[in-house]
Amino acid sequence: IPFDAPFFHEFVVEFDGDAGALLDTLAGRGQLAGIPLTGVAGGGDNRFLVCATERNDRISMDGMVTLLDEVGRELR
Repeated sequence: IPFDAPFFHEFVVEFDGDAGALLDTLAGRGQLAGIPLTGVAGGGDNRFLVCATERNDRISMDGMVTLLDEVGRELR
């Protein structure tokens, strides 16, 4: 997480590679993980926006983190 400011539901994640490729791979596995921030101020090719609300339970969030880790390792 590149910014240390407080946040409510949305936060930016920084990846050691192409965030668009990561998100596309995750979508292909049924996980819509975020929005790429390419071309957005403060963004870049390696950052994406994630949103977690009361509709996301702990099990779902833990599953997303596990899948992000697995796919991230494959793409690095």
